[in-house]
Amino acid sequence: MLRTFSRRLQQLQRTPDLLRSFPAALSCQSFSVAQPEEAEVHPSLGPPTTTINVPTIVDADLQTITARLRGHPSGTRWARRVRKSGNTPALIDMFPGTTESSKNNDILLTVESRAIQNLVTKIGRDHFQSRLFKLEIEPKEEGGTKETYRVLPRTLHINAITDKVENVCFLRVSPERRVELMVPLRTMGEDVSPGIKKGGWAHLVTRTIPLSCPGDKIPPYIEVDISKMDAKQKLVMGQLARMLPDGIEIVSKDPLRPVCMMSGSRREEEEAAPAPEKK
Repeated sequence: MLRTFSRRLQQLQRTPDLLRSFPAALSCQSFSVAQPEEAEVHPSLGPPTTTINVPTIVDADLQTITARLRGHPSGTRWARRVRKSGNTPALIDMFPGTTESSKNNDILLTVESRAIQNLVTKIGRDHFQSRLFKLEIEPKEEGGTKETYRVLPRTLHINAITDKVENVCFLRVSPERRVELMVPLRTMGEDVSPGIKKGGWAHLVTRTIPLSCPGDKIPPYIEVDISKMDAKQKLVMGQLARMLPDGIEIVSKDPLRPVCMMSGSRREEEEAAPAPEKK
């Protein structure tokens, strides 16, 4: 097939008039795959009508999760035994995103099922996977020292029928390492929003935002203040990216993707709707 294409290309090059009728890509002798470019700020984006709050949690305020070393290999049969004993299988990826990452470098653990279940239920699944924790591993022998790691829940397996946590994979996060994660969104200022006072309502188009940030600046959530958002106004990714603190970036190639929208009042929508035709 490649020989046929090359022969056809040589024939076209001998006939310039015929070559002009074909796409310009056919006259290229080499092909390359374009690398994705960084998202640029769209020139049509105006100043945002909202403000945001991006909290950060210091290491002293990190919530602690207690775990124990697993003294047996991984596998479905062993995982069932762990769950029957009142524990949940877990592990820590010690070298995420590097060539050193392998199953031999993972630390196999167990956490108490009731404790991890209550934590996920209280915080919520999205907020649980965007929050840093301090993981303490109890020593095997009495009198030993505890090992402590800054971790971020990477994957959380929940049974679709029982809603019980079946497995947790933690990611070791150092302050200087950049991490990509999904951070949930919140809204505030609904009670004084002019758009809501006119009969509209705020709609979060996306519940989570893909972020890339250093390990010491991971926000547990992003809070969008809509106290000045009027009817039929919106906040898009490009506007949100301008308001983020230094070092935190949005991993999105579409700056015009809506994040939050304020709909108009129902009366305006009914007046704008076309009247039904009379038969």
